[in-house]
Amino acid sequence: MPPMENPRTITRDELAGMNGKQGRPAYVAVDGVVYDVSASPMWKGGEHMDAHDAGLDLSADIRNAPHPMERVKDFPVVGVLEGTASPSALKAAPAPGPSAEVAPAGPPALVRLAKLVHAHPASVHYPVALMSVASLLQFTDIVMGSEVCALLAFYNLVLGLAFAPIAIFSGLVDWFWYYGGKFRGWFRVKIGVSVLVMALATFTIYIKLNLGPDFDLLYQLLVLAHAPLVFLLGFAGGRITFHSHQ
Repeated sequence: MPPMENPRTITRDELAGMNGKQGRPAYVAVDGVVYDVSASPMWKGGEHMDAHDAGLDLSADIRNAPHPMERVKDFPVVGVLEGTASPSALKAAPAPGPSAEVAPAGPPALVRLAKLVHAHPASVHYPVALMSVASLLQFTDIVMGSEVCALLAFYNLVLGLAFAPIAIFSGLVDWFWYYGGKFRGWFRVKIGVSVLVMALATFTIYIKLNLGPDFDLLYQLLVLAHAPLVFLLGFAGGRITFHSHQ
């Protein structure tokens, strides 16, 4: 992005008004530089990934984002944020770097390591796969009357429940550190369905272990119910992951 010849100073009140709502442009500030993100479909309505709002200084947020900071620098520069950078500084260094005004309060080392090794995407595959297979095996038992499939369905469900807390915990860590911990949009769906799946799996296993044959039909239906729920989990995760990299 070439430097602006005469960058204007934008006050925080002016920035707040450019929130992308009701036909207004969507501006965001990063390290004292104000960018116009209105043309991006990822900022439709002044919201990004249901986690960030236009009209704000996102300097700290962008350093914790899953995409590189250079992605922001691709947008048009409209000026400098009052009190954080001077027009002459913008002309001298059009590509903004870390600002002394905003400390890059990044996540702890263990959180960064977990992100580096993709702890959440790796761990979430286990409960999703195991519970999906449990539903498939239970369906096979219902159709074919296979006791082996029924037993394997139960074991897969138990293993899926055992792995679920690890996947949920790693997902909550990513959500808090990299998406601002905002409970809305697809994050609301994913968190809510995760809790529902945990509760359903626990209740289903309880029925199998503690109630008699009179509850077999209910147990079978509950095992089958895990398949659409974990599919919804995977779909929500895909919407979050792939949208964050566009």
